[in-house]
Amino acid sequence: MRAWQAQQGFDETGILTTGERAILLEQFNAVFDGLGLEVVREAKAGIEMLVPTNIVSFEAYAPPFARFTASGDIEQAQLLMISQDGAETELRGLYDIMQTLEIVPSEGARQIRDDTFEMEGIGDDFISYTFAETQRAKIKGFTLIWPAGDEPRRARVVQRLKDSFTPIEGVLDPTLGDPAEQAIDLVAGLEIRQPLRTGSGFFINDQGTVLTHASNVAGCGRISLNDRYTATLANPITSSTSELAVLTPTEPLAPASYAQLTGEPIRLGQSVAVAGYPYGGVLRAATLTFGTLRDLRGLQGEADLSRLSMLAAGGDIGGPVVANNNAVIGMLAPRQSPSTQDLPADVQFAINSSTLLDLAKAADVTIAAPNSTTGRLSPEELTLQAREFPVLVQCWE
Repeated sequence: MRAWQAQQGFDETGILTTGERAILLEQFNAVFDGLGLEVVREAKAGIEMLVPTNIVSFEAYAPPFARFTASGDIEQAQLLMISQDGAETELRGLYDIMQTLEIVPSEGARQIRDDTFEMEGIGDDFISYTFAETQRAKIKGFTLIWPAGDEPRRARVVQRLKDSFTPIEGVLDPTLGDPAEQAIDLVAGLEIRQPLRTGSGFFINDQGTVLTHASNVAGCGRISLNDRYTATLANPITSSTSELAVLTPTEPLAPASYAQLTGEPIRLGQSVAVAGYPYGGVLRAATLTFGTLRDLRGLQGEADLSRLSMLAAGGDIGGPVVANNNAVIGMLAPRQSPSTQDLPADVQFAINSSTLLDLAKAADVTIAAPNSTTGRLSPEELTLQAREFPVLVQCWE
């Protein structure tokens, strides 16, 4: 107090007078000047709280959000009121969904309890804060988006909004909103964060270890499996394992099934299929693309490759190539041409399973021994069984 009095030119008594106290409070609250903090009662959302009305204004309902967008000097400011039916299970679902949105960057602290969660998303030019809780089977909360570089004011605005937050009667009608804003890459009109690239892989044991092609995870800041689990690269990519990446989930994962690799060759001309995610996870289940084994070597005689005839897509790379008994005979590799000539669209290559076993051994990874394989399966039976062990591999910044 003496230091502040000296700074202000007052007598350094160490005790504030009534007038000095008023000046100090005025300085303390000066960060809110121009924001127009006013209590807004949003009846449709069932929420009453302070809103910086000089900075944002109501735009639209997009359940579970009532969206307030920038209308003042702070162009990046946004406020979302969150309102939907739901208890603990739905709250956790909302927690997962929020983290896929562009407005919630992956960096930042976050915590969830039985009946509430908080999360912060720190981007290059903005920071978002989200709070939500469930009471009497109603989920209410808010998200504030604020430009980076204004942290002292942002932190105090967040606290004022949180202190003022009051659930009232009512919940947002899920049928409100513009149907035109519905899209696979949107949630309530907000963009879903997209990975740098996607590929395929497959489980190789009951601990959830995944094999994929190294090109799928090169230069990734974060790796996810099946759009849900975070994984780490278990093996350094060296010259001896340059085509193989081994991924370990960071939390316990028990797959329904895992691949049965076999080193036994199959006959040329036999039907094979690659199980993968050619559309980058738009389809939630793995897709089987059928084809034919054309050669047990690559175009230049490479012994570690097989040549296939099938119309696979880039998202299938890293996926298991299965024979008609569901045994994994290889991993789909990127298309390679020995010259500048374009290859026919149906020419694909697979890293042979024997090579995969050698690469895994070089990476100090144990692959479960194969069980006795079943007999030939119908395409329908193969599709059902071969969908159980492929994995969607996503590479994030």
